[in-house]
Amino acid sequence: MNRLDWPLASRVGLSFLLASVLVVVVGFSPEAWCQGTGHILFGDLKVKGADEVPVELGRTFQVLLKDGTSTRLVARDTVTAGGRYRFNGVGNGEYILEVLWGNQVVYEERFILMEFKKDDIRKDIELEYVLPERKPPPSTSVYSRPEEEQARFDEAQQSIQQGNPAAAIQLLEGVVNRDPLDYEAWTELGTAYFLRDEWRQAERCYRRASQAKVDFLPARVNLGKLLLTRKRYEEALEALTTAVELAPDRAETHYLLGEAYLGLKLGSRAVPCMEKALELDPEAMAEAHLRLAALYDAAGYRDRASDEYRRFLEKRPDFERRRELEEYIRRNSRPQP
Repeated sequence: MNRLDWPLASRVGLSFLLASVLVVVVGFSPEAWCQGTGHILFGDLKVKGADEVPVELGRTFQVLLKDGTSTRLVARDTVTAGGRYRFNGVGNGEYILEVLWGNQVVYEERFILMEFKKDDIRKDIELEYVLPERKPPPSTSVYSRPEEEQARFDEAQQSIQQGNPAAAIQLLEGVVNRDPLDYEAWTELGTAYFLRDEWRQAERCYRRASQAKVDFLPARVNLGKLLLTRKRYEEALEALTTAVELAPDRAETHYLLGEAYLGLKLGSRAVPCMEKALELDPEAMAEAHLRLAALYDAAGYRDRASDEYRRFLEKRPDFERRRELEEYIRRNSRPQP
C-alpha cells in the first residue's frame, strides 16, 4: 500500500495508508467487451486501525462506482469499516471505484471489465488509519533552561491551565530551587499561588521574579494586580507605574494604574490613565467608561457621565444593568440643539 495524505485527514488529525491504485483488465478477448453483462461487483472494505478513530469522526464510508470515461455516478453503497459493498448488474466497460470518508476521496481505482459471461467479481479495498505522531507544542518560554527543566516548566503551565495549581506549585518550586534566577518560573509560581489565594507566597514569587529581571513585565503587572486585590494601593501604584514605563503601549497597564489612583482617591490622576487605556484598546478596556462615568458623576458632571455610559453600552449592549444606565442617560444627557 502507498501512503497518501488527504486534506480531510490532516484536519482531523489522521492520515491514510491507501491501497495501490491499479488498472485491472479481466479477460483478454476483444469480443468480451460486448458479451459480458449483469456482473456482480463486490468486496470487503478492510480498514486497519478503525477502532482507534474517535467515534465522532465517523467510521462509515461511501463506496462509489463511476463510469470511467465520463465519471458519471453508476452506483453507490454505504459501508462501515469491515463491511462489504455490492453492486448488481454491472456491465463490461471502464470504471472508477472510489471511497469517500466524509466529503473526501480516500481511495480511487480505475479498472476495466471484459468478461465472456456473467460473473461475480470481487475487489477488496484495504485502507489503514494512521494516527499522526503527536509532538509537544513549541515552547513559548522566554527564559533559557535545560531540557529537563523546560519539560517540568511546560507541565506546570499545563497544570495551571487545567485548573490544578497545586501540581504546578510542586513542579515550579523544584525549578526555582535549582535555578533561583529563573524569573519566568518565579512568575508562574506566583500565579499558581495567586489562584489558591495564597497571597503572601504569590507576592514573594512576583518580587523574586522582579529582582531577577527588573524589566520583566508579567511579574510587575501581576504584582500590581495582587496588591490591588489586597487594597495596598501605594505599593500597587509603584509596581504599576514601572509597568507603564516598561510597556507604554499596553492598554491594561494604564487601566490598572488608573485603578491604583482610584484606590488612593486621586480621581484627577486616574482620568488620563483610563482615557489612555481606551485610546489603546477601546473594546477590551470598555470597563474604563464605567470608571470615568463614576468619576464625572461624583464631580457633578452628569452630562459627561451620561456620555461615558452611552459609549459603554454601545460596546456592551447585553450589560445586566442596562436599564439602570439608560435611565441615568435619559435624565442627565445634555439637551440636543
